[in-house]
Amino acid sequence: MTQAAFLLFVFLKQFYIKSSGSIGIADLCIAFCVIFLVLDIVRGKRKMPSVTDLKREKFLIAFLICVVIINLFFTIKDHCRDYERYTLYWIFNGAAIWCFLELADKDFLKKLNGVCKINILTQAVIWVLGYGRVFTEYWGPTRYMGTFNDPNQYAFYLFCMILLISLYACNYGDRTAPIYYCLGVFFMSISKSTGIFLGLMLYTVGMAIWFYVRYRSKWNIPRKTEMTLGVVLILAAIAIVIKIFPGPDFNLKNTDYTMLTRIQEKIWKVLYGGNSTMLSDRGMDRVALYPRYLLLGAGEGNFNRFLKAAQQNEIHCSFLNIWFSYGVIPTVLLLKWLWEKMRKISAVEWIIAGSLIVESFLLVNYRQPFFWMILLYGYIRQKNQEKTASTLSFQQSDDIL
Repeated sequence: MTQAAFLLFVFLKQFYIKSSGSIGIADLCIAFCVIFLVLDIVRGKRKMPSVTDLKREKFLIAFLICVVIINLFFTIKDHCRDYERYTLYWIFNGAAIWCFLELADKDFLKKLNGVCKINILTQAVIWVLGYGRVFTEYWGPTRYMGTFNDPNQYAFYLFCMILLISLYACNYGDRTAPIYYCLGVFFMSISKSTGIFLGLMLYTVGMAIWFYVRYRSKWNIPRKTEMTLGVVLILAAIAIVIKIFPGPDFNLKNTDYTMLTRIQEKIWKVLYGGNSTMLSDRGMDRVALYPRYLLLGAGEGNFNRFLKAAQQNEIHCSFLNIWFSYGVIPTVLLLKWLWEKMRKISAVEWIIAGSLIVESFLLVNYRQPFFWMILLYGYIRQKNQEKTASTLSFQQSDDIL
């Protein structure tokens, strides 16, 4: 029941019935998963978290305590309860992280891999049947968003499914993974999410290099051929970059509305719009306008108070949003906890997690448990391997005796 509740959350998370940010059926599954885990501990089916286990998560626990304190302070100070919502998001993610760390043995990861595939196929069926939602820009063009309320949410969900499938395939083997990669890439392209495209591009290039380095000895490619191929690829990349560079008179409203033209728009803003335009679009101008909050934090929520900023919403950069909201010390605590989990993961796990981390600098992704699941996957895999090795060692010792 405990595993089923978590896997049901992964499946149902793609169905948005209410507005984004509200409690959905999928979120209730995490609540049930926590309840089932506690009942398993009470019944003796699982071990009670030891002092060592708690020490292992001390930095995360300390960070969550800081979140509660800082947001509570601003709730009282500003007489605004919006901060409470963001506190609950963090508590929800903390609960999801605990569930994932407790459940994720090899058998569970196999089931999770299957659910991720089902999710991509589900979105494919919805697209074929024509039941997907469409986001319409104010001047007419559209972006596909499946069963989600936002095209970026849709693309991020598919991106996470691809990354989770890839993590399983690289660690445990799965020849069907490329099929789901191709499906995911297609559906992400019609969402026209440029932030997700950056992460996808880094992931694709990184994985291509990893596969080449890993299997080059088996392919026995001559050195001269390697150098020629490398030069061709570099020249092709340069040609593509030059081709897509927009001119100073570029206007998205006067072109076909595609992923390519949206990328050109972002490049145009960097080249001709000035840094202030790019920063204000992502909400990052707030950091320059209110730098004092980087020290002790501004609390997360009630964004309308930042009147000097171009937009009164969250900063579209996961790291900066956390730092600005909670200050230096809590941010360092969170990074310390994350580093302890990720410092020993494999190269391919770094490539996959790294593509997500880079992408998160353009969007706020940390409220989604999938974000943390991907970053913690390598740690889980390593822990499972150590547990298996310990069990085998114990069995061999027992046989000798």
